[in-house]
Amino acid sequence: KRDAVDLVHAALFHDSEPSDTELSIVLCSDDFIQNLNSQWRDKKKPTDVLSFPQDDDDEVVLGDLVISIPTAARQAAERGLELRDELRVLMLHGFL
Repeated sequence: KRDAVDLVHAALFHDSEPSDTELSIVLCSDDFIQNLNSQWRDKKKPTDVLSFPQDDDDEVVLGDLVISIPTAARQAAERGLELRDELRVLMLHGFL
């Protein structure tokens, strides 16, 4: 299996080498992501992943992915997956 970082890398660069590119990934609590979800989406509940693309022309910084570990763990259990596999899905979902 490819690691989640490898999958994001492949999606970004089609398996070519990047040049100084940054993607921030924040692993957080339900409370933290609920605050962001409320602030940016006006939804007062936790979610699994939020993405915040960089808004300027800076091609070096792509943006931020924020993933709730407790929500990811619940979803993994519901789907019969390992947490690592659910995190892979959420990284790709947030990136795309």
